Amino acid sequence: MVEKIIATFIFQFQVMKRIILFLFLSVMICTTFLSCVKKKLFPVEPSIEFKEFVKYQSTPGVWDSADCIIKFKDGDGDIGIVSGDQTSAPDFIMEYMYDSINQDPGNPNYGHPTGIFVSWDVTQGNPGWQPLLFTYRVPDITPEGQYKAIEGEIRAKFRSAPYFVPGHTRIRYRITLRDREGHQSNEVTTDDITIP
Repeated sequence: MVEKIIATFIFQFQVMKRIILFLFLSVMICTTFLSCVKKKLFPVEPSIEFKEFVKYQSTPGVWDSADCIIKFKDGDGDIGIVSGDQTSAPDFIMEYMYDSINQDPGNPNYGHPTGIFVSWDVTQGNPGWQPLLFTYRVPDITPEGQYKAIEGEIRAKFRSAPYFVPGHTRIRYRITLRDREGHQSNEVTTDDITIP
């Protein structure tokens, strides 16, 4: 009888030991996993970075479409216009700039690009100077859940001509992003884009 009690005690002790070991390992694994998941800490103002400008040609030498890809970060995740909102202004703005031409007849580089990029005036000198803007409405991409910080890429698609003003050989786009609270991002400029 004593041997049976001792055997039962030893068996229960071994079971308890396994349960405690299992719980200990479970807690260690969860702690390790949770310590690896870090909360993203970004400012509430959007931050953008130019990634690339990709030109597509269906016919050799004819640029017929393009994608401008921008990386972004936002601390409160309020990027994009909420579905159904028809009154908000576009939040992703690309300002067209071109390599200006030397206009000094006495300069040996007269008529050649200067390497100085300026905004194109769509009014062509008429009163009310207005830059050429390509504007987009980014869809709402606010993440669900408690942590709203977000980062990703925005791909602005150029799918109908013209993407450039005839006669310009090198262009750039100056880009900004605005979140729903009105916070303006930093300003980035694309690399030089050569027109075929």
